[in-house]
Amino acid sequence: MFKKGKEVKTKDAGKKDQGLFTKISILIVSMKFLWFIGHIVVIYNTIINTTIAKFSSNYSHSYHKALIGAIISYTVILYKTHGIPDLASSWFENICRDENFHYLVLASVFIFIKPLFFLLYPYAGYSVFHVANFIYSEFLSSKPQSKLAVSLYNFISKYQDYVVKKIAQYEIFIAFPMVFVAAIFRQVTLLSVLFYGRFLYMRYYISPVVRNVWDELKRFCDRKVDPDTTRDANVKPLPKPVKYTYYTVLRFFEDFFFPLSRLESKPPAKIPTAPAVVDAEAAPDAEAPTSPVKA
Repeated sequence: MFKKGKEVKTKDAGKKDQGLFTKISILIVSMKFLWFIGHIVVIYNTIINTTIAKFSSNYSHSYHKALIGAIISYTVILYKTHGIPDLASSWFENICRDENFHYLVLASVFIFIKPLFFLLYPYAGYSVFHVANFIYSEFLSSKPQSKLAVSLYNFISKYQDYVVKKIAQYEIFIAFPMVFVAAIFRQVTLLSVLFYGRFLYMRYYISPVVRNVWDELKRFCDRKVDPDTTRDANVKPLPKPVKYTYYTVLRFFEDFFFPLSRLESKPPAKIPTAPAVVDAEAAPDAEAPTSPVKA
């Protein structure tokens, strides 16, 4: 009797192991696993480039390997989302509205210039949460009450939105100025600065997080340049030349360099309905309504 019970348990365990092995085998040959491996490559080589590569020339290619991992991952997700390129349809328009496309183009361009290690950190930050979500959905979602599943789920829920916002702030306030400084010291060309600026330009158009970061910066500067003296009498207003300089620079950015307000998505305009047709024979004394649309 006990032997039969042990045999049943052994068979059940064998079926579970066989099912897990089959699942892993199917997963390995899928494009999703290639996407996952790309993110692992990004994380690993970013760590190597930040630590060991600074002291050993044997790891000097870690920067390019990290960008290759990013190119692989973003290519896979774009293919899974938008399919094979079809220029006859709205494929190109749709892909230009996808942040993954702009990160792919950025990695594809900066892989051919002199390494700028600080550009890897946004990719690594995103990759950490892509890997965490992959592990949870593929291996832990079937047992959501397990300790590991709960810990990973809490980590994703608590930090993902926070890190996404910090990455946006890092790209605007740290990475972009550092690219500019690198151009001043001739580490890269000014074309790289313009290209990264264009990348942020499109990020503003696509991402509400980036728009919020810009709005927070503008509100902060407005409070410092033109403080509300009615609430705090101790606040001293800035000299007028400083105010004029600030608003001149702001207007320059808005009108010429970064017309950000023009990129914000606006609700589609409503098509005016045609005016009602009046039957002149049935109501000869009635006046025809005027159209609300002016010529």
